Amino acid sequence: KPFLSCLEKMKIRASQAIYVGDDLQKDVLGAGDVGMNPVWLKHFSVKRSWPDPETNTGFRIITDLNELLEIDETRPYL
Repeated sequence: KPFLSCLEKMKIRASQAIYVGDDLQKDVLGAGDVGMNPVWLKHFSVKRSWPDPETNTGFRIITDLNELLEIDETRPYL
């Protein structure tokens, strides 16, 4: 519900949005479930089990927020 509320307030479709988060269940899968383009921020300040970078997760995994600048806005999920 929070994802849909944000999209509604911004007046954009889910497919137009990129959501960056560090929690697989709450952030990444939640955003993906409503059709947003999730980006999983893998940082080392929080101990988590991260997928192997070679694993096809269906979403982008980054280790630095500067990597967001490299996302092609015509294909934000790549």
